[in-house]
Amino acid sequence: LLISFIRKGDNDRAGHVKQLLMSEGMLMNLLKLMNSIATSTGDIGKLRYLSSAPCDGLIWLLKELFSCDPSGYHFLSSNLEGMHLFVNAFESTLMSSNLSPKGILILLLIWRSAINRVGTNLYGVMLREEVVKLMAMLLSRRHLSNLGKWPEVVGGGIQGIQSLVSLLLMILSKPWSTNAPVDESNEGFFRNFREMLYKHDFVALVVRCIESIDSQGLTIPMNFLSRLVLSSSRYSQQFVECGGLQPNRLMHILKPNNSAPILVDGLLILSQLARVSRDYYEGIAKADVYSNIRKLLYHKNKSIRARSCNLVGNMCRHSSYFYNSLQVHGIINILIEKLEDPDSTTRKFACFAIGNAGFHSNFLYENLKASIHLLVRLLKDEDTKTQTNAAGALGNLSRNGSGLCPDLVEENVIAALVDVVVSNMQEKIDTPLRIALFSIGNLSQQEELRNMLHANEKWQAALPALEASSDKLITKYLNRIVH
Repeated sequence: LLISFIRKGDNDRAGHVKQLLMSEGMLMNLLKLMNSIATSTGDIGKLRYLSSAPCDGLIWLLKELFSCDPSGYHFLSSNLEGMHLFVNAFESTLMSSNLSPKGILILLLIWRSAINRVGTNLYGVMLREEVVKLMAMLLSRRHLSNLGKWPEVVGGGIQGIQSLVSLLLMILSKPWSTNAPVDESNEGFFRNFREMLYKHDFVALVVRCIESIDSQGLTIPMNFLSRLVLSSSRYSQQFVECGGLQPNRLMHILKPNNSAPILVDGLLILSQLARVSRDYYEGIAKADVYSNIRKLLYHKNKSIRARSCNLVGNMCRHSSYFYNSLQVHGIINILIEKLEDPDSTTRKFACFAIGNAGFHSNFLYENLKASIHLLVRLLKDEDTKTQTNAAGALGNLSRNGSGLCPDLVEENVIAALVDVVVSNMQEKIDTPLRIALFSIGNLSQQEELRNMLHANEKWQAALPALEASSDKLITKYLNRIVH
């Protein structure tokens, strides 16, 4: 009745009622009433009401009041007693089973609006361990299974699950999305918060949700997972142990027609796993994502092409484990095509991937032969990191044998790398200079290439300055060449 009056009453009377209800005293009384009605059953997985649950009316009233007058959020921010009462009401209402599915969603909407408006100093109250534990229970397999059996019209079904998961993860992601720097005042909260997410196994909870959510609802869960997996090896391990690499899950995540944010986050997770340890290689191989990678390397979105190249590079980071599969599925040939991609980041990561594809053995040398001309050209790319990756890749093409020596001679690779050394000496840019020297060291192990180096006038002219360098790495790489 109050909600209807606020919405439909004449402006003066409605305003008077809102003013009365939004007074600090009345808000405190409403929150106390929520606490008294919400008798805890301790069984959050049980859903007893399709609609009109005992606490639904109060939740809807609070939502209406906060929507009409955001000063209620200011009250919560400035009144610590009121904030604690608000948090207690949230906890006891969720634990009571006295909410319908829609009532739960409305309560979470209020919570999300509140955490978006309060200061970071109150995150520790709003996201204390009891609250985080309740959110984990809402994401439990049992609760989501029960919710999925209820009609969508009352907040259940697939749509209800997606709405619940998205709201919960938006709330839990808020501390990451704030621009406030981590300092002594909030460092303890952020440390404890990360520990709570690990302790209550949120990676596993979200991974298990994936198959219950259609592609349109994956954006927020995938962003949440990628933030965690990229932040700590502990979360990476949780992701693998809970079945994150199961083929059906990865196929769902890496469907080429998924939105770009979903695909980027999926590629970031896989790339991180491949980067941090070769122990994850077997799991990635069993997931059989090669056909997806092929398609994503041709994706219209440049970020997806770039991240796909980076993934392949990390799949070759620790060993030659994937060399044969990458060859069989034609991925090496596509990587070579990506050296001419219009996007600079894609070219950079394609160089990185090709360099690693030649690092551990000469198994792929015949396939990589076609990359030499393009890598030489990329030594003059506008992006310094691309130049560096191209220089490193060229050195790796002679690291494991002389099979490509005639092709490296034909493309005049030694002269091209000497040009990189000389130009970066003049501009005092150390990284491409160091990597070019390292690669010249690899190439000069082959007699014909070594003779080309000694005959190069630019190299002879640059030697005195190189020998006088105080840079320890330059000295180390130079000694490998001249001695």
